[in-house]
Amino acid sequence: MNSIEMRKNLESDIQNLNGLILENKPNDEIAVLLHSVSENVSKLNLMLTNEDFAILRATERPMYTAIMVLEMNRVTLGQDKENGKYMLVDGKKIIDLAAFDRFCAPKKISNESGWIYRADNMARLLSAYATAELGGDWKELLNVYRLNKHTERTQEKNPVSKKTLTRELQSLVDAIIFIDNGKKENQIKVTSQDIAFMVLTACKAGKKPKTVVMPKGNTIIKLVVQVINRILKGDSYEVLYDRNK
Repeated sequence: MNSIEMRKNLESDIQNLNGLILENKPNDEIAVLLHSVSENVSKLNLMLTNEDFAILRATERPMYTAIMVLEMNRVTLGQDKENGKYMLVDGKKIIDLAAFDRFCAPKKISNESGWIYRADNMARLLSAYATAELGGDWKELLNVYRLNKHTERTQEKNPVSKKTLTRELQSLVDAIIFIDNGKKENQIKVTSQDIAFMVLTACKAGKKPKTVVMPKGNTIIKLVVQVINRILKGDSYEVLYDRNK
């Protein structure tokens, strides 16, 4: 079964689900089918991802192509607020570069192996920087921040400086993709703007008041692929805000 067939079956199940709701069937009967539909939405997304990964893997430069594509198709289960009917909603998500790297194994698509673990350390340093900005104990964070067992706990001279973050980000980018400029240097050069983007987007508000959740390695990977895409395309970062109308 491919994704097209899977989607047709799923849409049929959703139609049946909406029929149960319309007929005011018992809640437990609706819940069973809703659970099945939700599981199949996840299966469809996995199928869509694998199909897209297979296409990207077959290209001449899989890692470069994946970064340039940046976003992949995904579906979610939506519900109409007025009538309660369910539907499939098409959308996009940032490509999971780590998952794609694993999908292509044993074919080597990155410049260096083990780059995923470097993302862990980048998350650690960025967290220390953000903690220092908030006046927190960044030294304690560096010591106790949970890292993958394969990740090296580095000792930087000044771990909470933008210079350190820039150097570490460039090192991570070099490990993922390296385009020689003729001088054995990477054409893809990160800037202070890229560090600002990561600092502003990596952390999020915690559930408890006055708390901030620090990023993990997988968050860093999602941001780094956007950084590399921006540099390759020559784009600028944008801000979203409400306008007066």
